Amino acid sequence: METGAGHAQTEAEPLPECAMTGRAGQGSAAGIDGCRAGWFFVALDERGGLRHGLAARFDEAIEALRRTRLVLVDIPIGLPGAGRPARDCDVAARRAISPRGSTIFPAPSRAALDAPDYAGACAANGSAGANAVRYGTAADMARHVRGVLS
Repeated sequence: METGAGHAQTEAEPLPECAMTGRAGQGSAAGIDGCRAGWFFVALDERGGLRHGLAARFDEAIEALRRTRLVLVDIPIGLPGAGRPARDCDVAARRAISPRGSTIFPAPSRAALDAPDYAGACAANGSAGANAVRYGTAADMARHVRGVLS
């Protein structure tokens, strides 16, 4: 269903009883994650109904979830910078899920977010003592971080 403002969402669908354990009746909750198309969200209402959608801008995703009690956003807080090539939480998470630690990609440095292109992002990350940035990560993350801050 199209809801205007550049995003679409599905109607609420009840979840299987096992998936609702501990959630039904405790208030609504949602998760938002940045993607190439904008912001993807999944929401669980108080009855256990599930809906999801895609918003072009962060404020549109928030507006679509305005009646949701708890909204969690997957975006790094505290980017690495000079003298701090990696975030402690990323290092700990990689260690915790080893050998699949490579599935947790490092957040680019603040300087990489301001780079004009991929080569510039890698150079900026290297200057900050961090590894190269995954292709597309710097541009996508810069767009998403700026979308949240604006």
